[in-house]
Amino acid sequence: MGTPDRGKTAGPAIVLGALLDGIPESLVLGATLLGDGINPSFFAAVLISNFPEGLSGTRNLLDEGHRRVAVVGVWLAVAVFSALAAAIGNAAFASMSSTPLALHRASPPGRSSPCWPTQCFRRPSSRAGTSWG
Repeated sequence: MGTPDRGKTAGPAIVLGALLDGIPESLVLGATLLGDGINPSFFAAVLISNFPEGLSGTRNLLDEGHRRVAVVGVWLAVAVFSALAAAIGNAAFASMSSTPLALHRASPPGRSSPCWPTQCFRRPSSRAGTSWG
């Protein structure tokens, strides 16, 4: 009775973590397209924070014996799901007032998105362009 070899599940676990982490980030990215466009600092932060995760996941998958084509396919699937989440985020927040979007940005899934009071607490669209504060 030995302990199971846990090293063989590190790659898929990292990919699953990237997928679960990428969906809320993509929802926020999609929602930011509604305003002044994607915040470059947020976009850079998402890329920089996900790069090491992608590298380690790829290395683990290859070390576990997965073929390169399969590894590329897995990461392409993560990218497709993230793009779909961005489209859903854009569509879901398009018809909402800014309050739910502000709550999402302030919540843990949207924590990566900087949320300044002038950006997050805008008046309803009937008074577009003005902000509280």
